[in-house]
Amino acid sequence: MGHARWMAVLAVTVLAALPARAGEVMLRSHDGSIALTGQLKAFDGNGYVIDTGVGQIRLDAHLVRCEGADCPPPEALRQRLRAGGPPGLIRGLLGALVEEFALVRDLPVLREPVDRLTTRLSLGRRDALHLELVAAGIGDAAAVEELSRGDAAIALSTRPPAPGASAQVVALDALAVAVAPENPVGIITIADLVGALSGRITDWAALGGPPGPVRLYLAAPGGGARESLERLLLAPNGVGLSGQVRLLADDAAVADAVAADPQGLGVVGSAFLGNARALALRGECGILWRPDPFAVKAEEYPLTRRIHLLADREALPPDGRRLVDFALSDAAQPVIADAGFVDLSIMRRRLDAEGMRLAQLLLAPETAGPAAERRALAEMLLGAERLSVTFRFAPGSDRLDGRGMADIRRLADLLASPELAGREALLIGFTDSLGQAALNRALSLRLAETVRAALLATAPGQAGQVSLSALGLGELSPLGCEETPEGRRVNRRVEVWLRDPR
Repeated sequence: MGHARWMAVLAVTVLAALPARAGEVMLRSHDGSIALTGQLKAFDGNGYVIDTGVGQIRLDAHLVRCEGADCPPPEALRQRLRAGGPPGLIRGLLGALVEEFALVRDLPVLREPVDRLTTRLSLGRRDALHLELVAAGIGDAAAVEELSRGDAAIALSTRPPAPGASAQVVALDALAVAVAPENPVGIITIADLVGALSGRITDWAALGGPPGPVRLYLAAPGGGARESLERLLLAPNGVGLSGQVRLLADDAAVADAVAADPQGLGVVGSAFLGNARALALRGECGILWRPDPFAVKAEEYPLTRRIHLLADREALPPDGRRLVDFALSDAAQPVIADAGFVDLSIMRRRLDAEGMRLAQLLLAPETAGPAAERRALAEMLLGAERLSVTFRFAPGSDRLDGRGMADIRRLADLLASPELAGREALLIGFTDSLGQAALNRALSLRLAETVRAALLATAPGQAGQVSLSALGLGELSPLGCEETPEGRRVNRRVEVWLRDPR
């Protein structure tokens, strides 16, 4: 037995032999190897302060249990917290973040089902300070309502937050159009998808497949992708959902049903695709999108969803605030990806890996911009790497949107890495095609300059590591269809490219 261990045992023996004094407590480690006795001076919800006679000592309340009549009551050791959101986000995303948060802090986790959609998670030992989190799978709208009423302190939601709401993007997801692996259809137009979901198209022959009925599957209200689907696709096209849809408990159940039905068609969050296969989408203008991680991170896939974390920080107990901070940190990004969602870390991709983009630049009609300008852009970007971080702006302004400033910090951190020293970062602004071409070029340059200024303000000491060049190319090289408001929103952007100096 080592010296430290002997000293701990001696301390326990001596302290246990002393007669108890008024206000005296014993703080004992969970394995019983260390114990301290003294007068309890304070308990602040995080730790104990005791006077041992030779000085005051503060101990983390997670790590010890308090013994004695003057210890805080059990209720003071329980930090209560309620969180709500769609069932898949609560189980898949929040559950994974809680597990990793507890692992990092070396806290045991106890799961107790409350009902079919609600779980109670206790982080820490019941006889010490612990967080009791009730996680309820109640859907987007109900979760936000609970937060606004003060019945919950955390909400996960795929709905755009209300103006002024304390919301941050914690992850991304895409609505994937799911079919069985053996279904021969590989691409569906957005118009045909709307037709199938509304019941106007009922046979696979109209979708390019063999004749047979289209069997629709979706999660029941509050159970998965349905609310997002109605907001992003059905309502903008002025149609409702077919009455022939088979409603299942959640997105995972929908994906399982579709994977087992060669004539099935469903829409699920891409994190829950399972054994089903995702179709590519084609817009009215012919642009093709796939729900791959890069397209989702860049928010070019038209059915991308931002997953917002909304929190009432004043109502959060100390461990609740730490959990929220962890969920929004870079350390949480691998956890988010492992859970099947799209994290916010930055990917790189060369232009020659973006086949559709390169073809558009070289072969598209004049409506995509003058051919000479498109060829010049292709030559400028040849051999360069595009970063998945893509900046967008509040409607009608050059102010970065709700995700923008967090992405500025991530990009600044990346550009500060030694491996990129001496390279050039091109910040290229684009607009939609509304308005005069000259004004759009000026606006696109202003957007790029906004990003450049934010980067320099965030990391002024790194300004010399990577040269930052701001360019404005107006409506050149659209990535969304200009016929729709969503397509125009996608086209108003600033892309980031890395290349060797020329």
